[in-house]
Amino acid sequence: MEDIKRIVFVCTGNTCRSPMALAVAKREIKRLGVSLELFSVGIRATPGNRATDNAVAVCREIGLDISEHVAQRLDDAKPDQHTLYVVLDHQHLSWLRYVLMLPHDQIYLLGEGVEDPYGRDLDHYRKALAVIEHDVVKLMERLAPDLPKADENDANAERPLNYFIYPMTDDCVAEVSLLENRSFPDPWSLAMLSEELDNPDAVLLVAIGDDAESGQNAIVYGYGCIIVAADVALMPKLCVLDSARRHGIATALVNALADEARQRGAQELTLEARVSNRGAIALYDKLGFTSMGIRPNFYDHHKEDAMIMTMQLNPTEDSAADADAEDSAAEAPAADIAEATEVQTETEQTVEPEIEFEEEAEAETEPENQPAPEAVPDDIPAPAEEAADFPEEEEDSGMIIIFDDGQDEE
Repeated sequence: MEDIKRIVFVCTGNTCRSPMALAVAKREIKRLGVSLELFSVGIRATPGNRATDNAVAVCREIGLDISEHVAQRLDDAKPDQHTLYVVLDHQHLSWLRYVLMLPHDQIYLLGEGVEDPYGRDLDHYRKALAVIEHDVVKLMERLAPDLPKADENDANAERPLNYFIYPMTDDCVAEVSLLENRSFPDPWSLAMLSEELDNPDAVLLVAIGDDAESGQNAIVYGYGCIIVAADVALMPKLCVLDSARRHGIATALVNALADEARQRGAQELTLEARVSNRGAIALYDKLGFTSMGIRPNFYDHHKEDAMIMTMQLNPTEDSAADADAEDSAAEAPAADIAEATEVQTETEQTVEPEIEFEEEAEAETEPENQPAPEAVPDDIPAPAEEAADFPEEEEDSGMIIIFDDGQDEE
């Protein structure tokens, strides 16, 4: 759908899901520097109701304020090529399509739908917000190229983030747990995070910053983990808050973790990524990782193959020469690696009506007379968890300080 000027988020009571989506969308258009009218309504809303306490609380955890939200009801809607109705579940989709008779290209189902957290505890609200945040960010980034730029004087332009890389401590466990739940389908529990903190073979680093605009400080923007076994370091975790991406945080974390691995005697750093996560693969490739092959059906959640990637931490002159030779032989241009903004859930639109964002299939050119890559045998070790999806990053505009207390172990 082209020439969109406004988006209306639609849920049932307009007290939790759609207000949360609206808040995330407002943050995103400001970050992206684009102009778009944004609203939220409910198909059964009681006008004047406030956002639920739990919705206010979980939004506050990520720096969003919906405490002044007032519910509005969707009584009528007319076909309008400039308005897109973003619905939060299939019930809302059916209501707009068959009761209000809106054309299918004016309705968009967010992700695969968001479970209603109304009347449930904070954890259910956090899970709902994690899905909403991820899918709204993805939608806004896809729409942004066709949206008008915001007035240069209204401070909508993306601002740099200032952050520091610290060793993770017990004080960060709760924040990191929230980030885990937003990033991974099978997140580590609080107990597991605490256990890894006490593991002498593990290193956990966090990217911590502040948000002067919202008044928040000590925000965990991202974190990563390595586990060193003999001369190999595995990286089972790496994730960045959706709103903090494209500030070089993932790059800073990987580089810091690689330094920690070297100090502990590791010769290589290994990770795995979903084969569909082209953005993450492009980032790792840029950082010096090379593909070791494909492990079929590696992921249980959303069954998919994994690409195993390894970076030599102390490359020799011979290995560097081999790498240069391989680069010269490869014919696939860097432009073939498309930037992706997928989230950990990696859901696809499966119902209609919806907006279809088509991506061109990308062909990878292989050198002539070269055998196809073989699947990685089962006996090659790989990280226990997958790294979070995130797009290829731009040059970091924030400040990074690696704290070194002079000790080899944390």
